[in-house]
Parts: sequence; C-alpha cells; structure tokens
Amino acid sequence: SYILGDSTSTDQVAEPYASWGQMLSALMEPTVGVSNQGQSGESVAAANAAGRFTKIINQIKPGDVFITQFGHNDMKSTSPNAPTQYRDGLIAWAKAVQAKGATAVIVTPVNRHTFKNGKVEDSFNGYTELAREAARTSGAKLIDLNLASKAMYEALGETGSLELFKHNPDGTARDATHHSNYGAYEIAKVIAQGLRDLDLPVGKMVRKDLPRYDP
Repeated sequence: SYILGDSTSTDQVAEPYASWGQMLSALMEPTVGVSNQGQSGESVAAANAAGRFTKIINQIKPGDVFITQFGHNDMKSTSPNAPTQYRDGLIAWAKAVQAKGATAVIVTPVNRHTFKNGKVEDSFNGYTELAREAARTSGAKLIDLNLASKAMYEALGETGSLELFKHNPDGTARDATHHSNYGAYEIAKVIAQGLRDLDLPVGKMVRKDLPRYDP
C-alpha cells in the first residue's frame, strides 16, 4: 500500500506530532507493507512538482492500493484555479493508478478542531466535497474521513477531543490541526475500517484481532 498526503498523514519525525499514516501499519497484518510518501506542507500540486506521485506510479503493481489525502494546504492557495487543480489532480492520480491494475482510495481531509456550538464545522472551504467529486468522477474508492473525524470529535466533546491533538506534556501549546499519538491511532482505525468496508483485498489483511471501529 502507498500513502500520499500532507502533514496529517505523513510519517512525523518526532513527538508530540503523529499521523494516521504512520500508525496504519500497526493495524495491518505483518505481510502488508505500507510506503508513506507524503510530506508536510504539501498540496496535490506540490506533490506533483516534487515527483512524489511519479515515484509511486513507477513502483505500483497490480493489486496494490494507493491512498491519498490532501486539502489542508490546497485550500490555502489564493489561485482561482486551485480548487479545479486539486480535484483534477486527484482524478488524474486515480486513473493512472487504475491503469496499472491497482486500487485508488481518495480520503477526504481529516477535520481540524473547529467546534462551534458543540459541533465540528468543516473548515476546508469546499475542498471536502471536491475530494468526494474526484472519487465519483474517477471511480476511485472513497473513505470519508471528514465525516468520520467529525463524529469522533463530537463523541468526545469539544474539551475531551483536545486529547486527540498534538500538545505538550503539560497540556500547553495545543494544536488544532495535527494529532497526538492517541489521535493518530484512533484516526488510523477509521482508515483500517474503511478498507474493510470497501471490501478490498487489503481490507481482509487488517489485523483479525482489531474490533470493528465506530468513531
């Protein structure tokens, strides 16, 4: 399996940062290899410019799975073409992966800690729906992490859900975007359950002792 994404899914180098991408391998059988090619601060366009997708498409084989989650940095672009480039970039990746006999899975952006009146508001300015549209248009599989993370945060509450996010040991310097070890592990469970629910071969390679996950 290959992962391509931003700081919320890339392999973080040190605590207190963590990501769902670096936790996913712990939820899979030992025979599953997870190659995380993401990079903090990147968008779909930036990942293309850095040659990250080219590296993956040159290595991917029939039966492999490509999982991608972007949006956090794409939405910060002031270019009027940025939303279209984001959507079309995801579609192009999915089609290229499918042409290699592999499976493309588009993941909607994981929510930030953006509560208002007890509910999490989507802060991605339409990019969440563009990811869903890219999946529909390309025929890629979809894991709606945006909806699942909203359910998770709201289940824990505005204060309780802060433990899911990066923070110093004394609780100061809390981060509203990046996750703690605990948060990253819980979000990785959503991805693992999503792979099961999509009825993909890799879904059958999620650890058998991992209970069904309901965020």
